[in-house]
Amino acid sequence: MLLLTSCGSPPPGSVDEETFLVDLEACARGDVICQKSGPVTAVEGLQQAKTAVRMGAGASISLPIQQTEGRKLAWVALGVRSEGLDRELSVTVTGQPGAVAVPTWGWARVELGQGDVVPPPGARLTLVAKGGTFDVLWVVGRWKRE
Repeated sequence: MLLLTSCGSPPPGSVDEETFLVDLEACARGDVICQKSGPVTAVEGLQQAKTAVRMGAGASISLPIQQTEGRKLAWVALGVRSEGLDRELSVTVTGQPGAVAVPTWGWARVELGQGDVVPPPGARLTLVAKGGTFDVLWVVGRWKRE
């Protein structure tokens, strides 16, 4: 498992495409494709029309990945607002080693390398709030051509 304390964007040209990786709104709507446990609620995001998913300590969500044909997943990027002293957010894509992000307090873009792999069919993204509270506004996949 990898522990990240600060995150930066990969250099320009290192990816070919960026798309929403999961339908995060499914958790806010209560759709069955969003498997969730613990304190998970929908809250107003940065923009009035945008909903964020709030995860308290011990909460988890799991969503199917919206795969991009002919592409390798290079990075997972999340827009999160974090609070609390022990901020740890576990991020796992099926078939990949998980990572723990420790974002700064407040809003941040967190990027986690995925090793340029093609996720297996049915792959899911799982987020677990190990400590702290997180408002997850968006999750994107940054893809490279195969």
